[in-house]
Amino acid sequence: HLMRRVDINQVPAGDQNHNGTSDRLEYVHCGADAACQAALRPFGVFGNNTINFWRNNGTSKYKSLQTQLNSRFGRGSQFQVSYTWSDLTADDPLTDSSGGIFNGAMTDLNNPGLDRGKAGIHRKHVVNSSLVWHAPSFENRGRFVSSVLGDWSLGGVMFYATGVPLTIYTGGVSGIAGGLAGTGYEGNQRPIRVPGQSCRAHGGRKEQWLNPNAWTITGYQLGTTGQMAKRGECEGPSFFEVDLSFYKDIRLGGKLNSQLRIEVFNVTNETNFINVNTTLSPTDVRYNNVDASHPNGDPTTATSVLSSKVPLTFGQAQAVRDPRQIQIGFKLFFN
Repeated sequence: HLMRRVDINQVPAGDQNHNGTSDRLEYVHCGADAACQAALRPFGVFGNNTINFWRNNGTSKYKSLQTQLNSRFGRGSQFQVSYTWSDLTADDPLTDSSGGIFNGAMTDLNNPGLDRGKAGIHRKHVVNSSLVWHAPSFENRGRFVSSVLGDWSLGGVMFYATGVPLTIYTGGVSGIAGGLAGTGYEGNQRPIRVPGQSCRAHGGRKEQWLNPNAWTITGYQLGTTGQMAKRGECEGPSFFEVDLSFYKDIRLGGKLNSQLRIEVFNVTNETNFINVNTTLSPTDVRYNNVDASHPNGDPTTATSVLSSKVPLTFGQAQAVRDPRQIQIGFKLFFN
């Protein structure tokens, strides 16, 4: 009973007006004629507009193996490590609670299973561990050694997780209003997955995460949804970070105490990429009816995409998380 968003004014599949052309292909052929497009929608009296509707018919399935090890030792020291393997599939990305139409909205009312895939919060492997270690006090080594080296504490946290699923969307396509599928909402439409091509880019710049050759709209049959790639079938950048802290309590006498802290975040200075560009936005789109009057094809009469290119910015990470940071602090405690 998960909430799903859907455009109930979506152009239906089939030939409802019985003119020999599927309504969705006809919608594509309408071009920018809003009246022509509105006439193909079930509630066209409201114009060529989406009507957002909420349905509590979404489902998800979560499977996992969860393990944990705890150990306590020494002067109150402890170590903990946890590992989880999981698999989360759903027909909604589960990443947006705004209630609005967005790229997670149901793609095709006639094919509700088309959107089932890895949910946006799925992470296949997650490992985290923590350590709190209290060093010896060195009380028997003299005041100087005890004061300088004794009673230090070390705290550490390590976290690793594989990336969240990435779903590739077509974005706007030159000359086509309402998207390749002709449903009337292009924000949730997806390109063709090229067989034999890896999701992950290999070689080149590190920020080029996705393989541009793995997706295309070339050969896409306009007015259909059956060729679309799955949701969440590629894995985004993983995350790894180690944080450490060193701290020592120093007695100053009376009711006054202090603490010296040295904290290091992202000790290994790992580059953790985020915000991968997953919108294809194809360029140099050509349609299958190339003739003298339309050298690049005319989408208002075409039935498929003849050729297209993928822009260079597709699949690149747009940002990174924080690099190594070090801070030193001194606290005073008044009891």
